[in-house]
Amino acid sequence: MQVCCLIMGPAWLAVGIYLTLKHLVKAYGAQYSYLPPRYYTWLFIGFDAISLSLQAAGGGLAAGAEEKPHQMTLGNNLAIAGIVLQVVTLAIFAALAVIYFARRYRHEKAQPTPQNPQLQTKRFKCFLIALAIAFVTMFIRCVYRIPELSGGWSSPLMMDEGLFIALDNVMVLIAMIVLTVCHPGWGFPQMARPIIARKKKNLGRLEEGKNAPIISFSEDMRAKVQVEESKKAGYTEDVDSASMRPSK
Repeated sequence: MQVCCLIMGPAWLAVGIYLTLKHLVKAYGAQYSYLPPRYYTWLFIGFDAISLSLQAAGGGLAAGAEEKPHQMTLGNNLAIAGIVLQVVTLAIFAALAVIYFARRYRHEKAQPTPQNPQLQTKRFKCFLIALAIAFVTMFIRCVYRIPELSGGWSSPLMMDEGLFIALDNVMVLIAMIVLTVCHPGWGFPQMARPIIARKKKNLGRLEEGKNAPIISFSEDMRAKVQVEESKKAGYTEDVDSASMRPSK
């Protein structure tokens, strides 16, 4: 039980980190991403589920092996495969996040566009810092687990309690604290409302006939910028037909 809890507990923190990238991409603009925002959730959480299954199966086999060396070896190998997959998943996640924000930075530097005021608040910036800290600590923890498990359950590295506490327990504790104090609801307050409340609000909107699609701030601002640029070029907006025609 102890082995399974040590393996499965931190996985949920990783899932929370993966989920936030989807909403960050939506907030900053999906046009800078190579993947549609919804794919971030499906891909990374899917691979993390596979990793968690391998680690749990390996930990369970190793915990129940007792004097069965073959079962112990099999469990150890499964756990190592799971943790390696988790490290690879975290590395790909980090690479895609860096590429996304680098593309957005280059675009904004070449052609500045209006920004969502919510993204400029100190609260949102604190949330981003907390998210980065949580990712780094979880990555350190996962990398440490590879050589720890590779040496076997009775290796000097596995038996070093101080190192285990520092690179596993403390790392997970830091990630848990920063994501609790700087909760994702800080960065996205519209997501902090209970799901039932959001459903009631959407139902009320439909009953009132206000069933127009809700677009993100970035999409709304891009539309306004396009209208302003068209007006400068000698075009006016026909409100009735929602089309652009040359001004007379």
